[in-house]
Amino acid sequence: MTAFTDHLDLIGPDRTADGTVVAIVLVHNEANLLPAFLDHYRAAGASSDGIAFLIVDDRSDDGTADILAAAPDVTVLRPRDNSTYKEHKREWRSQALDRVAAGRWILAPDVDELLVWHGWPSRSLAELIGTLEAESAAALYTVMLDMYADAPLTDHVYHGGSLTDAFPFFDCPTLDPASTWMEQAPSRFRRNWPIPAMHVLGGMRQRLFSDEAPTAMARIARRLHRRWNHRPGSTAHVSAGLWRGLTRSRGAMPPLNLTKVPLVRWQTGLRFYGGAHAMNRVLPLGSERGVLLHFPITRGLEGLEYVTGRGQHADGSAYYRRLLGRAAVSPFYPGSRRLRSMSDLEQIFGTGGPA
Repeated sequence: MTAFTDHLDLIGPDRTADGTVVAIVLVHNEANLLPAFLDHYRAAGASSDGIAFLIVDDRSDDGTADILAAAPDVTVLRPRDNSTYKEHKREWRSQALDRVAAGRWILAPDVDELLVWHGWPSRSLAELIGTLEAESAAALYTVMLDMYADAPLTDHVYHGGSLTDAFPFFDCPTLDPASTWMEQAPSRFRRNWPIPAMHVLGGMRQRLFSDEAPTAMARIARRLHRRWNHRPGSTAHVSAGLWRGLTRSRGAMPPLNLTKVPLVRWQTGLRFYGGAHAMNRVLPLGSERGVLLHFPITRGLEGLEYVTGRGQHADGSAYYRRLLGRAAVSPFYPGSRRLRSMSDLEQIFGTGGPA
């Protein structure tokens, strides 16, 4: 093994110079998702050189390591014994990208996220990047979209094939305008993590986390907040604290942030907050949005119990513990819509993504 950063060792050859775009991914026991993940991003392409995958394998023992070792476009890193996902995931990403990706475009999705954009799949990643460069943009504003089946979470088990066939539904903002809403990030947060300043909140998991359905007042408040914050020159974010109070159901956990910036022209010294939810430096954002098709539950009850027991996610995997308590519930509801084509996402793609 060769030292790659302060926290990571290189396992096998370094192939990061082989692709136009570097995709950095952190994985642990993801053998069920890795083939579909790699196929999706390979098909997206960047140019004739494609994407170079830089994958941190966090002590997997389910066959993930064998999949990675057999992939000709993957560089494998492994954390050292004293380095953990819970404490050092930010350093894992940033230090590795500082080493190999300065000045290059990078992707930073989670392994359960498939990035799509307006015109995908006929419009390639290279064309999307060309649009961003023509606008002098250095990052893509992206919204996570939780995908699910019409079945209890215990039955959300992926057996291969198309992920969108296995989990075809999403919360549609047309059918339920209260399913997501937008707020300006708190000023204290923006001082350290300035982009994106506007966050999209809510989604399927937020519904399931709530002990009670949102009150009528909360639904009205969310609709008004969402409408006003999408108007040019809106000042609704001034009262973000009030809106948070109005829109949160009693007993619910803090709203989930669905906003990410997973496509970035990397600069040395950039840092992600947690995943790719925010960045520590102001970068110009493109005028369009991407969508991260997010598949949060793919191993049913066994997967929820494993992640909860491992406790490596935020607050000791508190969100997963909450989901585990709702494992017998189906996320399907009257606001669900089946994803049949990218045209179903036009309202979410939009234009002029907020900075």
